[in-house]
Amino acid sequence: MIAEASTPRVRDLDRGPGKPGRHARQLGDRRWIGPSAGKVETRSGRFADLPQRFRHLAGQSRRRYLVLAIVGILAVLVLTVSLLVSHAGGPTPLPLAASTGATSRATPALQSQPATGLQPSIAPSAAPTASATPAPTPVPTPVPTPVVTTQTYGGAGTGWQLEAVRCCDVQAGTGYTRIVFDLGGTSGADPTATVSFPTTTTMVVAFTGVSASSSIQGDSGGGIVSAVTRQSGSQVTFRLTLSRAVTVKGWDFFGGTDAESSAPLHLYFDLN
Repeated sequence: MIAEASTPRVRDLDRGPGKPGRHARQLGDRRWIGPSAGKVETRSGRFADLPQRFRHLAGQSRRRYLVLAIVGILAVLVLTVSLLVSHAGGPTPLPLAASTGATSRATPALQSQPATGLQPSIAPSAAPTASATPAPTPVPTPVPTPVVTTQTYGGAGTGWQLEAVRCCDVQAGTGYTRIVFDLGGTSGADPTATVSFPTTTTMVVAFTGVSASSSIQGDSGGGIVSAVTRQSGSQVTFRLTLSRAVTVKGWDFFGGTDAESSAPLHLYFDLN
């Protein structure tokens, strides 16, 4: 029995690809990989790299779209910021002077003056004229009302005749102004004298039962009495013009003669 050779057996897979046969050479553009593997078709010519070109073009399109999207977003952001700044910033400030040296050489008086363009154009209101303001109405000084507005003095005597009117002595010590009526013609009861004040500066003395000659018209006055005037009419009446309101401080009928008159009866009034 012949012993078998000790040469080791090699599997077909370890031998690698075999030499292509006639069928493989007829295919031409196909590659023989091995007896246990299928055949893989390969591309050749100008259409062999079409998938790679498509992938390259698709990548370029995606990059282009991405760049355009980024640019669009940036443009929208810039436009939005510009609108916000223009609305919130208010009026555009005036441009500064072109030369800073000219500004620095300006005099302090010119630099302190405000810019004319920045001042509001508000017309000054017209100052009120003096005629528009009503003048205050002066308040008159209150005049004291005479204590005696109408008063009757004396009795019911008749037949008296007025001889003289004396006005007006200022009494020493009191300062009162005295007016005296000298009466004569009888020695009966005292006549009636009525005193009234039609106004604050007018005093009227009217006699009842007394007559008087036309030559007795009054006196020039003195003290607070400016004038004494006889009024027309059948009744003997005298009007005293006063410089101010007065009151009757004293009166009396007294008989007998005095240093200035020999009449038997005298009626006097002290005024203040």
